[in-house]
Amino acid sequence: MEEVAKHTSKQDCWVVVAGQVLDVTKFLGEHPGGELAILTFAGKDATEEFNMIHPPDVIGKYAPDACIGLIGGGGVVADASGAPSGGGVAGGIPMEEVAKHTSKSDCWVVVAGQVLDVTKFLGEHPGGELAILTFAGKDATEEFNMIHPPDVIGKYAPDSCIGMIGGGGGAVDAGGAASGGGVPGGIPMEEVAKHTSKTDCWVVVSGQVLDVTKFLGEHPGGELAILTFAGRDAWSGA
Repeated sequence: MEEVAKHTSKQDCWVVVAGQVLDVTKFLGEHPGGELAILTFAGKDATEEFNMIHPPDVIGKYAPDACIGLIGGGGVVADASGAPSGGGVAGGIPMEEVAKHTSKSDCWVVVAGQVLDVTKFLGEHPGGELAILTFAGKDATEEFNMIHPPDVIGKYAPDSCIGMIGGGGGAVDAGGAASGGGVPGGIPMEEVAKHTSKTDCWVVVSGQVLDVTKFLGEHPGGELAILTFAGRDAWSGA
């Protein structure tokens, strides 16, 4: 976040939404809500406010080239080429690696920055194997969002996510450690597990680490429904 915080002007505007670092400089003049609505969050994390008023696919539809990287451990941001800015080490799985997994016996796709190993799911897909294999080794985000609700991966293929797209070579395993010797970006589960109280509550949903402390009292289902998953992955129950 230290790097993101440097980009706060109309000529150089970055914001963070759901862990993605967005360079929205060119989009400012096109934003239906006006420039100020974005500039208010320049250099900051706008996730909470963004999610209140936008559907999940809006970035992909209207600013598909805005994402320049992901927030990583120690404030590291991977740039568009996958190289870390600020001297850090970028985590995640490069698209070059994803592109090697294109067969029925070894099929990876990318959706919303998540690398999914969908090999075991191919035979169960209601739309048939070919619908997925068409995007084997590729980013299927745009097409996926056209026909699927945002929670479908968590419902039907919750174990498919093996990491996030990045530049550093190395997926993040279930414990937050890097596989293949890579250095993971993002927040390790060991850190999430420390935040388990009403005054400091984090949960993980769809690979995103959420600080829901302020939301506890507003949750329609009550505080306990969230606190049950404090410090854990609320999709897998782990």
